[in-house]
Amino acid sequence: MLIYILACFLSFLIGLKAKGRYKTFITLIAMVPPFIVSSLRYDNGSDYLMYKNIFESIRDYGKIESVKSLEIGFTSLIDLSLLFSDSSIFFFSLVALVILTFYFCGISNISNNIPFSILLFFITGTFFDTFNGLRQYIAAAILFYSICYIINNSAKKYIFFVMLAFLFHYTALVMLPLYWIVRRKYSIKLISLVILFFILGSQFIDKVFHALLSISRYSFYLESEELVVVPTISSILYTSIIGVISLYFYYLYRDKLSNRFVILFNIQMIAWVTALLSLSIPLAMRWQYYFVPVSIIFIPELLSIIRYKYNRWFISLFLFLIYTITLIYGMLYNGWFDAYPYNLIDF
Repeated sequence: MLIYILACFLSFLIGLKAKGRYKTFITLIAMVPPFIVSSLRYDNGSDYLMYKNIFESIRDYGKIESVKSLEIGFTSLIDLSLLFSDSSIFFFSLVALVILTFYFCGISNISNNIPFSILLFFITGTFFDTFNGLRQYIAAAILFYSICYIINNSAKKYIFFVMLAFLFHYTALVMLPLYWIVRRKYSIKLISLVILFFILGSQFIDKVFHALLSISRYSFYLESEELVVVPTISSILYTSIIGVISLYFYYLYRDKLSNRFVILFNIQMIAWVTALLSLSIPLAMRWQYYFVPVSIIFIPELLSIIRYKYNRWFISLFLFLIYTITLIYGMLYNGWFDAYPYNLIDF
């Protein structure tokens, strides 16, 4: 656990200097500690050995036999890695570089408090979750970065990055409508009704999900042991707390909210919905990859609109403690992310 605390602390300290014309450069320097930790791990992350086998199979035989097809973006990344080295260590380093670069560039471009967002990147568990589902987390990192183009009203650039994410995981395509959905300012009543529906309508949602799955390319999951409902209690807790707090201030300052805040708020509400979906839909955690990390940039945005500094400090401390205590307990005692204990590669 010490190596994770050290990486977080060093990254946060460097992030404190991320200001002015060199903001992006310094933010990328702050990426170095987690990059080293992620690159030099061995069998941390439940998918590590699977991706190691995929890499070695393509390296040795030029192909991989799998029931799950591999997207062209990911196989191209393996081919790129093999141009420089036939080591899986280099491959995992390249994957970590891609994921972390998009996350940290997103933080640099969007967050109004870069060091706090870097801290949230760790304590929300996002960094540790990048050890798993590498293909989808590459897509998720790209989509996280693309939020800046929703804010900047750049539809063409947003679509480009969604299609880039699609090359690494096909599910990224569902993010295309997000650009238009989150640009509207919705009423508190409508938002509350939507949240209430996803809390109470789990049986209906479950039936619709299975019907849609049966006619999709993923229908083989219907016979899979993976197709079980596993509520992501931590994500439900986090998003519910942030959701209730942000709904209050959304209502309180409803006539003074910027378009930027409304966009991030709407994405945070969708993150809440995706967490609630885990109550009724198998593998719902995979959908959370695309939304839940928005809290990294939304929380600083939320705090910035709160007028009284004592309220800001109280909420900041409250969220920090909730995230940190839950994360450490989950990693130490529940095996979250399969990230603890940390295993260093054997040189």
